[in-house]
Amino acid sequence: RAAVLHEIGQEKLEVLEDVEAVGFGPGRVRIRIRATGLCHSDLSAMAGVLPQPAPFVPGHEGAGEIVEVGEGVSHLKAGDRVVVCWLPACGACPACKRGQTELCLAGFMNAGTPNFRRPGGDVFGFAGTGTFTEEVVVDAGCAVPIPDDVPFDIAALIGCGVTTGLGAALNTADVEAGSSVAVIGCGGVGISAIQGARLKGAAEIVAVDPVASRREAALGFARHPGRLPGRTRRR
Repeated sequence: RAAVLHEIGQEKLEVLEDVEAVGFGPGRVRIRIRATGLCHSDLSAMAGVLPQPAPFVPGHEGAGEIVEVGEGVSHLKAGDRVVVCWLPACGACPACKRGQTELCLAGFMNAGTPNFRRPGGDVFGFAGTGTFTEEVVVDAGCAVPIPDDVPFDIAALIGCGVTTGLGAALNTADVEAGSSVAVIGCGGVGISAIQGARLKGAAEIVAVDPVASRREAALGFARHPGRLPGRTRRR
C-alpha cells in the first residue's frame, strides 16, 4: 500500500493497495516503514518545482525495520531498526575518497529508475526512496541503524530536516565557540540549526521568524530573545 501522486501539479494523493516495491537483490534491503515525515521538498516535487517523474510516491524522511537483506549485505539483518538515507554515498568516486561523501553524486543516478510497480505500470519514488508506503527497497547504504530507544517518528526526521539544519551549523557555517549566531526561519530545519549552534558552543543564538508559534518553539533551544522582523520582542 502506498500514497501515489498520479500527475505533477495535483494536490491530492491516492492511497493504493496494489503498489509493490521493486529492485530487491544483491546489496539491497527491504524496509517496512513505521514512520515518515513530510518535507517541503515533497511538496515542491508534487508542484513541479523539483524535477520528478510521475506517477510517484512522495516521502524521503522515513524510519522502520528491515524485513529482508540481499546477498552481500553483512552489516544489517532482518529486524534491525533503521532510518532511510535518501542520498547514499558510493564510496568510490573522488569526493568519497576525499572523505567528502556529502558531495557524492552517485545517489542521483537512480532518480529515473522506478522504485515501485502496480498493475497499471511503473511508479517512481521521490529522491530514490518514496517513504509514503508500507515497504520500500533501497541500497543497503541507505539504511542507517538507530538505537532501540529512539522512537520511529523522531528517527524519521533525521532523514532530512534534522541533518540539513544540524549540518548547516556544524559543517557549512562551522559555528565557532563563543560566537553569535542568527537563524532566520525556525521551522524544523531552523530549529535543528539552532541545536547545532548550541552543540558548537555559540554564546548567543537569535531565532528570527515572523510566525509566533515557531518563535516560541525555537526559544526552547535558543539562548537569546526571539526576534520579529521589523521589531524586537523580548521573551
